[in-house]
Amino acid sequence: MKPPPLSTPTPGSSAHAVRIPFMLVMLADAVYGAGRAYTTPSKQASAKATLEELLSAARAGGYQQADILQTLLAKGEVSQRVKDMAVQACEAAGSEAIGKILNAMRDRG
Repeated sequence: MKPPPLSTPTPGSSAHAVRIPFMLVMLADAVYGAGRAYTTPSKQASAKATLEELLSAARAGGYQQADILQTLLAKGEVSQRVKDMAVQACEAAGSEAIGKILNAMRDRG
């Protein structure tokens, strides 16, 4: 079964509804990738903290490839493998932990 896309178009808009695994990839881009050029140091720090919290929650949820995923994200890889791993990591983390992490990210600004 093919996993759902990481983002989907919002009807009647140019916006996309972003799934949490896609956000994980975007956070990595802000920390390690081309997004760094457009991200302030304080936003980079917040993105890095959120990324690390998400991966930590995935580990706590039993996801055993978090270190590999983190390495691939740090190298800027955005292959289907990385996308699938991001989905698996977020599933392992669970919605309750992710909700707390997103609230903390919002509070950091």
